Amino acid sequence: MAILHEDRIQELIQCKDLIIESSDPHVPFDPRAQIKTDTVDLRLHPKALIYKENLGFADTLAHNPEDFFESITIPLSGFVLNPGHVLFGSVIEVVCVTNSKYQGRFSNRGTFSRFGISVTCGKMRFPAGTPGTPDVQIANHSSVPIKIYPYSYILQLQIETMDGTPDPYVGVYPKSIGPVPPILSKRDKEVSALLRELSAVPQPSLQSELTETAIEVMEKIPQQAKNVGDPHLQIAISPRLRSFCGLTIGALATLVGGFIVNMISQGEWSYWKYTSIGFASLLAVVLLALGAAHVFFGAGSD
Repeated sequence: MAILHEDRIQELIQCKDLIIESSDPHVPFDPRAQIKTDTVDLRLHPKALIYKENLGFADTLAHNPEDFFESITIPLSGFVLNPGHVLFGSVIEVVCVTNSKYQGRFSNRGTFSRFGISVTCGKMRFPAGTPGTPDVQIANHSSVPIKIYPYSYILQLQIETMDGTPDPYVGVYPKSIGPVPPILSKRDKEVSALLRELSAVPQPSLQSELTETAIEVMEKIPQQAKNVGDPHLQIAISPRLRSFCGLTIGALATLVGGFIVNMISQGEWSYWKYTSIGFASLLAVVLLALGAAHVFFGAGSD
């Protein structure tokens, strides 16, 4: 896995492997201003969500979590984010990675971190094939109110190569546009049933079982590590590179084997000897070509 540099990001955009378009016609996407050394800077959308006033608490297992929020428009004069408060927004740019060899990953900008603000994306990994406007959560960790402005360069997008065969995103937030309230998946909702079952177990007994299980697991780990073998003797190699190495070894073995067989079969060079060496060389070249094609044009990425 590798992080792409500015020139490679530009290439992906030109060949439509990466599509970035502004959802606001007044502020189009500007590659020259927004593509940096190894990131793409994305801007804060004026539409956002905040928690409603006088909300006692937000229940993470509530049936209608969207009722905890109210929609606001961040004014051009700025929005004052108080200490301990969070602004739930999104970026202006619609992003889509169309080539499954790549994926996006989001990170905070150091400028906002130095104000005491953390900017996180609800989906830090941005897989291929899921267009949308990445959502952001802006939290004020400082002791003073901080003013946030729309259209600020709030989030950074990195493009990484993928190793293996990626699966499409099948979560509850496909193709999300704008700030989206929490959506509980079926798995999340099943936690309520689990809690009801565990509530019937006496808490001291439950805690004792958890502790005993944790001790057993800790004791098993060293033995499992020994069974794996010495990690220093292991070589990390991708499937494509492994295939290439196999074909290369096969090509060399074919060439060397054919030469040795011909050397010990006859005392003098003849037409058939030259022909068999030629066929062995041709086979070696074909194997090398297949290996190179698999590396540069095969599915997946190193």
